[in-house]
Amino acid sequence: METNNFDHVTEWIKEHKRLLYMLGYPFLEDETMIERAINQTAVGYKVSEQFDHEEFKLRFVKECLAISVSKSIRKANDILCTPYFQCLYFKYVLHMETREISSYLAIPEKNVEENLILGFEAFVDKDLLRNCQISVSKLLHYHEGFLNFAEYKEINKFLAEDDKCSQLLEKIIITIDEFHHLKSTLIPSPYFLEGNRPLTEAQMKRKTIRQRIFTTIASLCLLTVIIISSIGIEEMKHRWKLWMSDQVAYGENVYVHAIDQNVEITVTQVAADDTQTIIYYEIRDLEDEYHYNTDLYNDMFEIIEKDIWEGRYLDFYGTSRSMSRFLDEEGVSQGRLFLPPLKDDQDTVTVRFHKIEQLNKGIDRYGNYDPRDRKLINGEWILEIPVTKYEAVTFEIDQTKEVMGQNIYLSHLEVTPTGTFLAYRIEQVSKAGTFEYHDIQFTIKANDKEYFPDYHLERGFYNRGNNGDHIFPFESFYYQQPSELEIILERMHSNYDSMLEVVIDYNSLPMDFEFLNQIITVEEVVIANPVVIRLTEQFDENRSYDHFHINVHYENNHNISYGMSSDGVWIDGDGNQYKSYEELRGIDHPYSLRYISTEQTIELHYHNIEWDDSMLPEKIIIQGYSKSHSLNERIIINLNEQKRLKLRN
Repeated sequence: METNNFDHVTEWIKEHKRLLYMLGYPFLEDETMIERAINQTAVGYKVSEQFDHEEFKLRFVKECLAISVSKSIRKANDILCTPYFQCLYFKYVLHMETREISSYLAIPEKNVEENLILGFEAFVDKDLLRNCQISVSKLLHYHEGFLNFAEYKEINKFLAEDDKCSQLLEKIIITIDEFHHLKSTLIPSPYFLEGNRPLTEAQMKRKTIRQRIFTTIASLCLLTVIIISSIGIEEMKHRWKLWMSDQVAYGENVYVHAIDQNVEITVTQVAADDTQTIIYYEIRDLEDEYHYNTDLYNDMFEIIEKDIWEGRYLDFYGTSRSMSRFLDEEGVSQGRLFLPPLKDDQDTVTVRFHKIEQLNKGIDRYGNYDPRDRKLINGEWILEIPVTKYEAVTFEIDQTKEVMGQNIYLSHLEVTPTGTFLAYRIEQVSKAGTFEYHDIQFTIKANDKEYFPDYHLERGFYNRGNNGDHIFPFESFYYQQPSELEIILERMHSNYDSMLEVVIDYNSLPMDFEFLNQIITVEEVVIANPVVIRLTEQFDENRSYDHFHINVHYENNHNISYGMSSDGVWIDGDGNQYKSYEELRGIDHPYSLRYISTEQTIELHYHNIEWDDSMLPEKIIIQGYSKSHSLNERIIINLNEQKRLKLRN
């Protein structure tokens, strides 16, 4: 429990906007409604009441439930509005345990388990349900490794002989896959993530209806996540072989392996501290006929030891483990297991892989493949891994750098076996009712190596910054022990308030209007349901904005959902231009990228109403814009001369 004050509550909300978006999505979807629920929950705290973030999340979900019922967001017979979907979402998207789901949805734990099974039954083919003698519950427990060995062998034999049950299991796995994949696609827009206080009613009206972004990765609303998540994790091609002198060291060398079905799984390195444990592994086909992977989203492994962990969740959505994977240059599958921190300084972790996926040769190095080539292989790979936990080292930086009129304060750098975390602050600016938001993209150089962002560590996992600090996660250089490093401020990403309303003249299309001295053209409007509005922009590297934030205005309230997409050009630090995401995959340093939009499309879907031309939006509204600035500012830090801090409790 923490003493309540409004600034403290709102600071916590600002730091956890994406978490709140994820919690609110299964009930509301719409960003404005989610933001309204955040606001109502914050206002509901009495001045004398103590603030507890877990209680806040529970109240927030309760508020979302109340709004979803009162607003009738979905059709009554839509499975997406049922407790089945909500339970599946909380378990496989937010990775919560049954007792947590019970608390959030205010239903007994028994009902949670029943809803999960009913949810799977609603998503799979009814014919398979009728013709399979094994229950969905039993197949789910089989897939998740909760059966004893005798039950496991019995069902394994049954599946080999019964195609209907095998297909039903595959459908269950696909359903779980889809929920896991949903987490990576639920990305709120940049203006939802802006570090504002909970909005007032007046601000809510000004902000108007936000939409859930559901289309192309080229949208600037997805740009940050594309660079940070997709490129930053997979395309940067983590190099985990410690013994190669030109590569970054990620952990202590171990060599533990197991072989079954002519497939070898090897643990190569381990890194552990008091925030998490990371196990690095690779999978190799000894006959060199197929690619083998552990599924990116499914629990195809289990940790045998249940009582050696500190009990804290690695992920603030509730999961105790997750996996990532990619293929190295030789086509060997590599990945990481993220586990909680150990209770003791040393222990043995036993990992049991009981299922892997077999893929035909030809899969690309980023793990993309044709799902029709995928086959699940059952087996037993048991690896006993010695793990030693080490303390982090924290260096005080205490330096301020002025960049483009903004003071960037670098507070401290914490170096742990699993990651490196830079704590910094930016003074955000409000001028005469407008708001600017800025953030920085960093890299670090040490020992003639570049250490890139490692967004799998997630900023939210690390909570040792001071109030108001931003935390930037890098690859760990704990084992390299550099004496000097260079912190590089690569790029500043800025968002600015703006307001421009443009009346659409449907009789004079295409029509032009001006924004920040640039000509924007409304090229066409598809007058149907959905309404499609396409705008084009002139490409100019020197224009005053990179991308503007667009909305529409209509006179009458309708049940409308929005979709937005964007096409444009990415420009790297050397001025090279890229027009497709495929081209971006080959670049070595994506963190200097700038994105300039050249075309934006809005889709308006009208629900539960007979559509006619009178429902066309009256105006296009530009509510702000983004601009990315190349910095290349550098700060040299001599670690031998820096004061060491103690941030542990």
